Amino acid sequence: MSISTIKNHLSKDNSNDVVICYAKRTALCKAKKGAFKNSPPEDLLAPLLKDAYHSLKLSPENTGDIVIGNVLQMSSGHISSRVAQAIANIPMKIPLQVLNRQCSSGLQACAVVFNAIMNGE
Repeated sequence: MSISTIKNHLSKDNSNDVVICYAKRTALCKAKKGAFKNSPPEDLLAPLLKDAYHSLKLSPENTGDIVIGNVLQMSSGHISSRVAQAIANIPMKIPLQVLNRQCSSGLQACAVVFNAIMNGE
């Protein structure tokens, strides 16, 4: 769906609509194999965060929350996501949460954001 179609749809009274405008993921690779095997997670995530702000022409003032889907980072997922936020020059005052799910973590992150918006959170 194009941005103009979304804007056209949102200009009508659709107060219950939730529109996901950006959802991307980092590269996947098998454990201990592939081009990114030695890359820190924050080096993979920071460019996505930068691209989201650039592509959507967002400013930090218009950001209420950042939700990251994460898998298999165990205890460091929240730390590396905050480091990626800093690398992407996104102010630390913007809350960030990390969801660790062994499958479909990105989809779960989208569901959490959808439900929060629908519930007025």
